[in-house]
Amino acid sequence: MKEIFEISAAILTSLGGGAIVLFAFSNFLGKLWANRFMEEERAKHALKLEEERAEYAQALEEIRAKFQNENQQNLAYLQGEIDVLKETTLREHNDKLAIYRVAMELIAVLLVKLEMGMLQEREFTQEDKEQFQIDRLKVYAQLALTAPQEIMDANDKLIDHIVAIIFDDEKSCWEELRGFSLDLVNAMRKDIGIDKSPVSYNGSR
Repeated sequence: MKEIFEISAAILTSLGGGAIVLFAFSNFLGKLWANRFMEEERAKHALKLEEERAEYAQALEEIRAKFQNENQQNLAYLQGEIDVLKETTLREHNDKLAIYRVAMELIAVLLVKLEMGMLQEREFTQEDKEQFQIDRLKVYAQLALTAPQEIMDANDKLIDHIVAIIFDDEKSCWEELRGFSLDLVNAMRKDIGIDKSPVSYNGSR
């Protein structure tokens, strides 16, 4: 190391002041080239970052477009399913209303005949019994198409009570018949959802 310093000092001494200028100029050029190199590296790095950002943005856009398309397809499918369900539910509801109306009309006829026979204290003829059997089967067949078990049970209680009166000569009163009938009506009201609160007879007759 000592010899290197001595040689370097000898060279600088031989060159005199020019060596100092040359050294300073070399130092300046080194800094200049270093700065230019750094600028180029910064530019390359910035360009690379910009390219990566563009690729990332494009990928995000592709993913967003894909999800948006899938969402639209899913929404369209769900809307179709909802429309089908709505149409099916509405049709079933209307069918129930129509069937319950027919059933109640038949039951009303049965009750009128039964009430008139009870009031007049007359025996039911064979023709009356046959017609009752026909009408009760009509009611049961109509209700069995769409009615839940709760309604079928209420109908069975009413019909069993009427059967006991007509065929077994059991005694009854209009209040009992009306009670069984209202149980059936309330079960229907609950099923179709028009008004789930039960109705009751509040008259005096």
